[in-house]
Amino acid sequence: MIFVSLKVNSQHWKVAMKTKFRNTKGFTLIEVMVVIAVIGILAGIFGSSMFRWLPRYRFNNYLRELQGALQNARLAAVRSNEDVSVQFDKTKNEFRAFFDKNNNGVPDAGDTTIEAPTTPSGVVFTQLFGTGDNLVAFSFNSRGFPDRAGHVRMKNSTDSYKGVNLTLGGNSRIIKSGDGGVTWP
Repeated sequence: MIFVSLKVNSQHWKVAMKTKFRNTKGFTLIEVMVVIAVIGILAGIFGSSMFRWLPRYRFNNYLRELQGALQNARLAAVRSNEDVSVQFDKTKNEFRAFFDKNNNGVPDAGDTTIEAPTTPSGVVFTQLFGTGDNLVAFSFNSRGFPDRAGHVRMKNSTDSYKGVNLTLGGNSRIIKSGDGGVTWP
């Protein structure tokens, strides 16, 4: 083996290194274009799935909010030792829980609202407690029992049918219809 020893002038080496690193700063136009293209493709993929996912998310969130409002109304009735009414209005597509001072099932000026969440766009009530009525109310008594059992059924803009069942014991659970609202568990 032959070893060759190169003697490099240190001043020449420093100048060569400075010019080499000076020319490699930043990104080339092609590198920037590739990164932008990848970001655009990913945004297209995830953005379209996000728009399909968003109505389902809002619908499920509203169902949990409705179930929670029913439980809060039940607890408020027990805590205050007063009747608490829950009113569903299919024409306005809303519900509210309130202390019903005169027990008429309608929120009046003297009644205190406990909860009245806003129904998200695209969600509509399809059936209230098994009736065709547009306005249905029921009450929780001071022991937390409703005056009737039933269900509230809804659908969203993607034709997903779900609802909340209420038992005579005052418990509620979210239910789902897999066949467009024809059969329910």
